[in-house]
Amino acid sequence: MRHGGAVIDVQIKTFKSIHVARVRHVGPYTKVGPCFEQLFGEWLHQSGESIADGPCMELYRKSTVDTPPEHLSTDLCVPLPTPKPRG
Repeated sequence: MRHGGAVIDVQIKTFKSIHVARVRHVGPYTKVGPCFEQLFGEWLHQSGESIADGPCMELYRKSTVDTPPEHLSTDLCVPLPTPKPRG
């Protein structure tokens, strides 16, 4: 498939259900970095959680086509180990 003259490799993947820590950033995409830094730095250390093997994800919840930068919404997700069943 071509996009803007470049060939892109489209793959269809199925992801297993994962347990994540999520924080929602509201504002320009250029300001997402400090939220990830807080999530990995402060929160992760204070929570006692650990990072699981898997990709971090950014979910862009609004379109830049019709949303001003200050109202954009991005969910930042970091994979965590699946909690053990209680009982």
